[in-house]
Amino acid sequence: MAASHAASLRVCLPADSHGCDDGDTTAVFILHSPRAGCKRQPEYKRGTSRCSGDGGTSANPHNYLLAGGTRALECQRARQQAAQAREQVKGMRSANSQLSGQLARARQEAERETGLLRSELGALAGRFKAEQERLAGLRERLAEECRGRTQLEAAHQERLHDLHKRLQAEHLLRVNAELDAGRAADRASGAAVALKGLQKQVQGAQREAAELREARLEADAAHNKERLQHAGLLAELESLKTAVARERSTREAQQKKSAELEASLRSLSSRSTAMQEELRSAQEAAEAAAAARASAEAAADRHRRDLSAAAEQLACARQGQATAAQQAGQLQEQVEEMEGRAALYIAKEAHYDDLKAEHDEACQLLEQSRDDLAAARAEARSMADQLGSLSRQAARVPTLLGELEQAQDDLREVRGLLVETQNAFKLLMGTVQEKEVEAEAAEAQAVNLGAAVEAARRQQDETAAELEAKDVEVGCLQRELQAVREEVAGWQQRSNQLQDGLDGRDLELARRDLRVKELEDALQQLSGKSGEDAAAAVSERQGLEAAVRQLEGRLGQARMDLARSRDELRGAEQGQVTARAELEAAQQHSAQLRAQLGEEQLRASKLRSELAALSGNYAKDQKQKSGLLADTQARMHAEEAAKLSAQQEARAMRRRVEELEDSLGEASAVATRSQEQVSSSQAALEATRKKMEAYRRENKTLLSSYDQWIKSVVAGRQPVVTASP
Repeated sequence: MAASHAASLRVCLPADSHGCDDGDTTAVFILHSPRAGCKRQPEYKRGTSRCSGDGGTSANPHNYLLAGGTRALECQRARQQAAQAREQVKGMRSANSQLSGQLARARQEAERETGLLRSELGALAGRFKAEQERLAGLRERLAEECRGRTQLEAAHQERLHDLHKRLQAEHLLRVNAELDAGRAADRASGAAVALKGLQKQVQGAQREAAELREARLEADAAHNKERLQHAGLLAELESLKTAVARERSTREAQQKKSAELEASLRSLSSRSTAMQEELRSAQEAAEAAAAARASAEAAADRHRRDLSAAAEQLACARQGQATAAQQAGQLQEQVEEMEGRAALYIAKEAHYDDLKAEHDEACQLLEQSRDDLAAARAEARSMADQLGSLSRQAARVPTLLGELEQAQDDLREVRGLLVETQNAFKLLMGTVQEKEVEAEAAEAQAVNLGAAVEAARRQQDETAAELEAKDVEVGCLQRELQAVREEVAGWQQRSNQLQDGLDGRDLELARRDLRVKELEDALQQLSGKSGEDAAAAVSERQGLEAAVRQLEGRLGQARMDLARSRDELRGAEQGQVTARAELEAAQQHSAQLRAQLGEEQLRASKLRSELAALSGNYAKDQKQKSGLLADTQARMHAEEAAKLSAQQEARAMRRRVEELEDSLGEASAVATRSQEQVSSSQAALEATRKKMEAYRRENKTLLSSYDQWIKSVVAGRQPVVTASP
């Protein structure tokens, strides 16, 4: 029975171990050997049966049939477990494929996100480069504006220098005009005092004539004639003084001339006293003649009428004397103005040479006047001889009356000349008023210069504010540079982290590093340029401060010059006081002067011609002044237009800077958003990496357990197979 049991068990062991088929099976007899079984299954050495839990049969080493059946069942159970393991492996493979798909999708998403980030980074880099180019253009425009401002400041300094020179020239002209006006006023006052003295003398003479009317009619007539001659001599003295004032450059020669004239006038006064004595003797001879008395009374009546006319002429002569003094001041002022213009405008040297030629001609005229004075002296000597003959011949009184009438005619001519000089003096006063108006305009120009200095100070403050704004911009750029550097450092860290997980991004990260380095270099260059701009702005501010200090120093110097000129004016006033005293002394000496009127008429005609020439030159100078004023006004308008254009450009630059700041703020916001996206993508990558690591660990554990199970299965599936006989 044991043999049949051992021979009847047929086990189907296919080659693939997946199942048994009745058509394709091999009948084998499994002979159980306890020794072999013990060797194959060391876990059953202790007498435990593998099928003890199934059928409840105990292990029997001699029951080979039952033992073979349990082994078959165990093999079938092992096959089922293997099928289940295969199903599990298939499930794990499908799960692994799903995980690999998810991992691929995660990698694709990460690559897509990195591509987006790279595109955004490229866009940001392009925008940053564009902003850098804009900033470079702005810097160039700022540099051009700074150069333009420096050029404008240099031109402004030159204009200020020219205006300062013109102001000094106008100040000198004004001072000279004031001095000339003061001299003219002093001369006029002296002439008025002299005329008052003459009026008193005339009144005294009139009283004397009233007392001696009955007894000394002829002497009164002679005295009236002498008074008329005295008035003519006074007019001659005033004309000589005006000529001396006009010829200030030849003052020494004129002083010599005045000394000679005083000597000649003293001699003439002595001769006039001699003539008076001769006339007295003639009057005594005339008193002896009764027949000539009636005619003398008629002549006395005529002389009275002539005396009233002479009084009127004397009043006109006073006015003419004042006008002559003013005309002399005008002539002197014009000469000084010409000299000042010749000193200020080198281009008028030819005109200055002409003035020198005129001066030489005036010197020649002075020499001619000296010659004429010598001739007048000779004629005075001849007149003295004639008076001697008159003293010897008392019957020549009617001839003296004729000479008196001729002197009256000459006095009328002098009156006409004095009227002309009065008109010229009015013109001179008008020019003096114009000079005062020009001086006031120069003062207003100085005030405008002060206002320009204040405007320059305000412009300096504005430039300082702009420099502070530039410093703030530089600080913002530096902070942005630091943020970009931090971002770059973060990008480097993140790239290192991504490089650990994704080996394929090494080249892209290297390129990104190169781009970041280029950005750092560009930012460093930008910071360096901003530092240079700040240094240039600081130097520009220092230059503006130095220019303002220079202007203040020039204004202080101008004020000191003004104070010095005022002191000189006070000294000139003191000199005028002394000159008045000298003039009074000269007037006292001039009471004794006698001269001829013909020479003075010739001199007056020459003075008229010179006055016409000077008036023509004055008109030319006025035209030149008007042209210069028009040019200065045009330049001021051009400067104002340039200032307005510069202000508009500065406003446009400010608006552009604000727009750039806004664009930089938007760029920083985009950078923050991109950083947030990168951080979120990194978080997603970290999560996927963690999932991958978990899946890898699970796969490793599953594979290790599967390998162990396969090993255990293979170790358990090692039966002894023998072919059936």
